Amino acid sequence: MKDYIIHIPHSSLVLPNEFWDGVLLDETEIGKENKFLCDELVDTFVPKEFEDKIVMFQFSRMFIDVERFRSDDIESMSKLGMGAVYLKNSNGQFFRRYDENYREKILSEYYDPHHRLLESRTDEILSNCDICQIIDLHSFSDELVYKLFGKVNNPDICIGVEEDFTDPILLDYTLNYFNSLGYTTCINYPYEGSLVPTKHFYSKDSRVKSIMIEINKRIYLNDSVKYY
Repeated sequence: MKDYIIHIPHSSLVLPNEFWDGVLLDETEIGKENKFLCDELVDTFVPKEFEDKIVMFQFSRMFIDVERFRSDDIESMSKLGMGAVYLKNSNGQFFRRYDENYREKILSEYYDPHHRLLESRTDEILSNCDICQIIDLHSFSDELVYKLFGKVNNPDICIGVEEDFTDPILLDYTLNYFNSLGYTTCINYPYEGSLVPTKHFYSKDSRVKSIMIEINKRIYLNDSVKYY
C-alpha cells in the first residue's frame, strides 16, 4: 500500500519582518525579485480534495529556501549565493549582508521545523503503508534557468528524479501523462533531483520515493502578468 505527500516549497511571496534585517536593496527591487523567483500559483494546481496531502512552506524562498541542503558546504547553489539563506539575487547581486547569527536563527526557527514536519508526515505514512511517495511540485521560467545555468531549449515539464528514491512505475506514468496532453518533457533537465526528507535521505530509506514536477511558467501564466 502507498500514500503520498505533495511538497510545495516555493509558492509563497510572504517576507516576514526578520527578512529585512541586513537587506541591501530597496523594497521595490526586492519585490521584483521575489515575484520572479516565486513558483506562483503552483499550489492552486492541487485539487481541493487533496489539500490534506500538502506540506507547503508558508514563506518566500528569498527568506529561506527549504529545498536546499541546510549546510552551504554541501549545497551546490551556495556557490551562486543562493543556499538555504540567499545572499544574492538571480543577477548575482548581493542583496543581504552575511550574518552567521541571523542565518542560524532563521534556520532553527523556520527551516528546521519545516523539515521536522516533513519527516514526521513521512514517518506517519510509513507506519501504515509500505511506501511514502513524495511529489515535489514547482514551476520555473526560461529566463531564470538561463540566468543561473545558461540552459536553453527547456521542456514544458521537467521531471526530476533522485538516485535510490525513484519509483519507475510512477515516473513512466508521469511522463506518459504529460506527453499525452501534448507537453514536452525531460528528465533532470533543466533541474535535477527531487526532495527527500533529510532523515530518510541519509538513511537511504528505500520505502521513500520522490519525484519532482517542474512546470514551465510559459504554459500557464498569462502574457499580461509580469513576474519579473
